[in-house]
Amino acid sequence: MGSFTNAAGSHGFLHDTSTFNAIDFPAATSTEAAGINNSGDIVGRFSDATGSHGLLLHGGTFTPIDFPLATSTTAFGINDAAEIAGSYIDAEGNQHGFVFAGGAFSTVDVAGAVSSELTRIKNSGSVTGRYTDAVTGVHGLIGQ
Repeated sequence: MGSFTNAAGSHGFLHDTSTFNAIDFPAATSTEAAGINNSGDIVGRFSDATGSHGLLLHGGTFTPIDFPLATSTTAFGINDAAEIAGSYIDAEGNQHGFVFAGGAFSTVDVAGAVSSELTRIKNSGSVTGRYTDAVTGVHGLIGQ
């Protein structure tokens, strides 16, 4: 699972033992695959004329993932309970981490950080990612 670029643009892909299968969100100008769970559900990001959106590919069906009122959303990780971790950009241009679980979004920010991003969510619900502070820069994070 990953992404590639060719003359037609950026595409996600899934490598299934010996075959590469392109992943393209319908009507998107670009698609990126970022995470997969044991059921084969894939998350990532796509862009279209309206902006950048998170995506979920489940059972052959694409679903956009948009944090409410965000200008951009990216889904990076998904666990076996279909909980999704990612980041979004708010109207002021600030980046925040999020978890989408049980049909609801939760913002996850590190106290005092100028930006936060969640990149993975484990089956236990713990998350990993990174944050940036104003003094020393970028740091990794692990949380529950």
